Amino acid sequence: MKYLQSGFIFGIVLFLGLCALYYGYHTPFLVKQDCQNQTLYRYHFGIYQLNNDDLKETLPSFPLDDQGAIHRIEQQEQENAWARHKVYGWQHFLGLAPMQCYNQIEYDQCVAQEKATQSEVERERKQWIFVRDNLYINANKQLALKFPYANHCSMMMSEDVQEDDNFSISQDRFYMHLGFNEAEEPTLKETLDLASFKQISSSFYQDKHHIYRYYDMFGGGSFSIFEDADSASFKMIGDCYAKDKQHIYEERTGILEGADYASFKSKFDIGCVAKDKNGYWLWGNREDLNDPQHDEQLLKNIRILDAY
Repeated sequence: MKYLQSGFIFGIVLFLGLCALYYGYHTPFLVKQDCQNQTLYRYHFGIYQLNNDDLKETLPSFPLDDQGAIHRIEQQEQENAWARHKVYGWQHFLGLAPMQCYNQIEYDQCVAQEKATQSEVERERKQWIFVRDNLYINANKQLALKFPYANHCSMMMSEDVQEDDNFSISQDRFYMHLGFNEAEEPTLKETLDLASFKQISSSFYQDKHHIYRYYDMFGGGSFSIFEDADSASFKMIGDCYAKDKQHIYEERTGILEGADYASFKSKFDIGCVAKDKNGYWLWGNREDLNDPQHDEQLLKNIRILDAY
């Protein structure tokens, strides 16, 4: 009888333990932390970042409570799927190891990936010999242009993240192809006319066939043929502005719609400021630059432009 009672008690304990394990395995519990971005959950015997941007797996159909579980949601919302990204293992699930904010984890992973890439780029850099006008050549007679590359790790910075002092957010990259330097795009060697190729601004390049533009972005920009422009008549008229026989251009916007061609003017060494008979331009937008709230340097550049 004694053994029967012990076995019964053991069975109940085992059953309750298995129920707890099942519940703990299938139910995401928010990790208590100081991070502003609370996206870490105890789930599947690990620590996961969960969000519902992608459809992966539905939550269980039983109601979720308020005791440390994720926020109460309606029954139909439980059918939403959650994208799972595991960041820690069972030791952290059981509280046996410390956890960082997910922002820090994500930043550290980004830095590790970028450091590996930067090491590869640094080795690649040694093969290139400078020719002129930001143009490089290697022993295989391949051509490349060197552009600044700002990785996206800096966009992950927040008060929860400790920055890596030995990591630079920017580095040069060598482009051998048009577009985003992907291998399937045409090569510079087969596209550029080397004899006439020249750099005419920080963004624009020119040869006898085409105008080219480098469009800078985080994570790598794009170098492409600027299809709208006429190469024969194209010329820079300021730090950020150009014109050909038909249009006014701003280096990022492209054709400056609404600009008065006949009266449009800009000037070098005053930044991205221009003027036509209808008012002022700042970069690619028409602006009221008579506002005294503008900084003094901008107002000084406006006065220089007015006198030009």
